[in-house]
Order: sequence, then C-alpha cells, then structure tokens
Amino acid sequence: MIARIVVSSKGNPEAVSACVDECRRQCDQLITSESDSIEIIMNDDGDAGCTLWDSDPAALPDFCLWLGRPVILKDDALSSLMLNSGFLRHKAIIACSVAGEDGKIVYGGHSKRGKLLEPDPTIPIPCHLYDTAMLFVPRDAFTKVALPSDIFTQSFFDYGCGEKPFSAGVPRVLAPGILATTTDARQIPAMLDPSLSLTRRTEAFIRTLCHDVARAIRSVFR
Repeated sequence: MIARIVVSSKGNPEAVSACVDECRRQCDQLITSESDSIEIIMNDDGDAGCTLWDSDPAALPDFCLWLGRPVILKDDALSSLMLNSGFLRHKAIIACSVAGEDGKIVYGGHSKRGKLLEPDPTIPIPCHLYDTAMLFVPRDAFTKVALPSDIFTQSFFDYGCGEKPFSAGVPRVLAPGILATTTDARQIPAMLDPSLSLTRRTEAFIRTLCHDVARAIRSVFR
C-alpha cells in the first residue's frame, strides 16, 4: 500500500500542526508491513495544489487523503476509511463529514442541488457533490478522470466538486459518521455569495470560467 495524505498549510498554524500530528499518529497504526508507505505532503498552494499529479500520473498513490482544511481526525478515522473503501472495492471517492465547533456538520457530501447530507452512522451513502475539506480518493478514481485534479475542482455554479467524476462514471459516497472536526469556517465561493455585489460575483464567475477553459484546453493537448 502506497498512500499520500495532502494537508493544506493554509489556515491557523496551530490547527495545521495539530492536524499533521493526528495524521501521523493514525498512520503509524495503519502501517503493518515493510511494503506499506504513507507520506504526508504539505500543500502550500491552496486549491491550486490539486494539480499535484497532473504532470506525472505515474506518481499517483494507491490512496490519497486530501485535507483541504485544517481538520482534526476522529479516532480511527483513517482505518474506518480504509475499511469502507475496501467494502466499495476501492472504486469510490469517499467524502467525509466534518463538524464545526458547535457539533454541526459544515463540510461533507451534497445532493445534486447542493444540500449538505447527514451521514448514516454505519454505512456509506451516495452523494452527488462533495467538499474537499476531507476527501478519500483511491487510485482507480484518479485514472478515470481526464486529469487527477478534476476530482478536486468544481465547475461554475456547483455547490461542491463531483460533476467531472460523475461524468467519468466514478462513484461518490459519503462516509458513515462524522470523521473530523474543524474550527475553520465554511467559505462560500465568491460567485455564490449573496452578500457581495453583482459586479464582484460576475468577476468571480469570469475568473472561474477562464480557469476551467484553460484546464480543458490543457486536457485536450496533454
């Protein structure tokens, strides 16, 4: 097993440090043979860091745990994800529910219309879209999309990622239970934020459109 945990360095330094420490603790529990390898990678580029494997797909790990926010994993969160991924034959992207300081879920899986879903306590349930605060991705999912980064990016007015994996036939599920907590407040995309002026929202939409067009062109000429 070769796995990578990608941790965003954006956020409160103490929260990021605590996140890394808990990841290391749980990694030690998962390594059972000399062939097992779990590497923790710090992502200094925010959302842009999702292009990590676009230029070198051969370097894709067997599994990736993407932490786009500084979260604190619940006990046995990693082993639970591995167990559920095995149950799904390591084919599905697994979104993870993350609770805020008040115990309410702030990140996780979404319906097609953007509704934040409540996880089942014992089994994975289907979701259409997902957040990238905590996301478990097997190698099989990476190989089915045009670019590995397609898994971590959202298009236009979507309330989460997942449309591109959906189009590629990749299953998306929400893991059972709440697997992490965070003190990081949810950030609404600028083009969807009703508190901003129409001009600001339009500018954000154009930036997103240009970004998606550039990525599509790069995908065609790979």
